[in-house]
Amino acid sequence: MRYCPALLAACILIPLSASARGQDWAWNVAVSGGDIWLASSGGGVPTFDYRIGASGAISEMRDVPDAYQRLLSPSYAGEATDRIVQWTAWSNTVRYEATSLPDFEKRFNLTQGGNFAGTISPTMAVEYNPAAGRLDVYSVPQDQWKTENAAAMQSKFSALTRYEMLDQGVLAVRRVIRVGAVTLQGAPATFDHLYIEGWSPFDRSSTTFNALALGLDAAGNPNWWYRAGYNIPMYPGFDVDTQTNGYAVVYDEDAYASSTAVGLVFGKRQIVSDGSADKYEVNSMDWNNGIGILPGLTMYDVAEGSIIDQTILLVPRRQLDAGMRDLLVSLVGQVPAPVLCAPGTTFTGELAMIVSRLSGYVDASGQRTDHLGGMFTPVPEPASASLLVIGAVGMILRRRKRCR
Repeated sequence: MRYCPALLAACILIPLSASARGQDWAWNVAVSGGDIWLASSGGGVPTFDYRIGASGAISEMRDVPDAYQRLLSPSYAGEATDRIVQWTAWSNTVRYEATSLPDFEKRFNLTQGGNFAGTISPTMAVEYNPAAGRLDVYSVPQDQWKTENAAAMQSKFSALTRYEMLDQGVLAVRRVIRVGAVTLQGAPATFDHLYIEGWSPFDRSSTTFNALALGLDAAGNPNWWYRAGYNIPMYPGFDVDTQTNGYAVVYDEDAYASSTAVGLVFGKRQIVSDGSADKYEVNSMDWNNGIGILPGLTMYDVAEGSIIDQTILLVPRRQLDAGMRDLLVSLVGQVPAPVLCAPGTTFTGELAMIVSRLSGYVDASGQRTDHLGGMFTPVPEPASASLLVIGAVGMILRRRKRCR
């Protein structure tokens, strides 16, 4: 039996989302031109905005005062399914050896937004809760990244991608994923190995980012950093709890005190599961026009119906300084451990409802679109969630309940 803190996973970020947002910070959610945009502002001045697109991924992230400067890496060939902030899954034990693809592409590879050919994953529902400052997108990614593998490997992973718009312009990204059954050349297969990665590809250019920091000193100066095109490590596999500070930052090394930086907070808590070899690690890489911050979950013996629950925080600022460093450090302890729960786990509260919906969506058709505005549906705050906000939040944060 695998374990997870069910209530904790559902409620860990309530203190931030329920607290009064500072008067200097605000969020706006808009549907414009068929797209959904989340926009933050500080001191009444617009700062950053995000377009929520294919299957609930962040398809665009922009620096508004800097003439809407693009902050995500450009696509490889114009596709809407790559170089976006999303999750991706692969397995080194479910492989189609007969294909002529390079060896690393023979593996099972399912990506939230869709496949390399540009086929977009279906979205099932898009729900906005204004009282909670929360946008939920349910989707069912099901197309192998490389079409050469599509006939040989099939699986559907249903997922919730939740965006919580928090104080200080922090955007929380929570991913709850239900692992689907998998077949290999028509026969049932098993995920003896499964890797889920938070693919976070930032723009690498002379006007955005050219360096990656895994540590900042008290003044906000990078004190553990790498230069793009020179020494950014390629999939180093740093354990989050023992080998990182719980965050990473992309920035401009030539003008970091006066130019935009983006922090990604993944926390320092290891994955909660019963697999002794399961691991939460942080990887990285760079390419001609991108820098990737890649928090990844390596898991073994993952059965159909397992639930994976992971949260990261995006923290953009218009300069890298002591204030940003202090905010990143304060947020590290608020990110819950990712959890892996076995099929048949009994969940409670809102998480039980989420898991039920994920199971029900597996065979639904949905809409394959990068423009989710037509699916945007405002919903009221559930009564149960309101009670959790009012209740003893501190006790919920400290308590860890196990899946059972």
